[in-house]
Amino acid sequence: MVLDLHKFYQATNPSKTLAVENAEDRKYYIDFSSVRGGLESIVRSQRNRLVLAITDDEWNLLRQVAKQKKVTGDQNYQTLIRSLFVHEYYDQEEPWFDINPILAEAKEFQL
Repeated sequence: MVLDLHKFYQATNPSKTLAVENAEDRKYYIDFSSVRGGLESIVRSQRNRLVLAITDDEWNLLRQVAKQKKVTGDQNYQTLIRSLFVHEYYDQEEPWFDINPILAEAKEFQL
């Protein structure tokens, strides 16, 4: 099959919705509905793995990070970062910190 770049661009243009009933659009349509549950399962599995590794003291530190968006040089905070429980983000002003987004839905974090 020879790829027509103009048609491909038109079909993948984010400002245009593909019409699955259109035979031309259907050539470029990918149905990801069958893997959505798989992705949720992977996220849930990763969350469970992280939750099992976190101590009660670390949960308290994680709640502080979520509230204040910063960490100190304390070794306990550095452990949270190295363990991927906390992520460091950068913006134009300065770095800031927050919990791993996967942990935000953990029931232990909601206490």
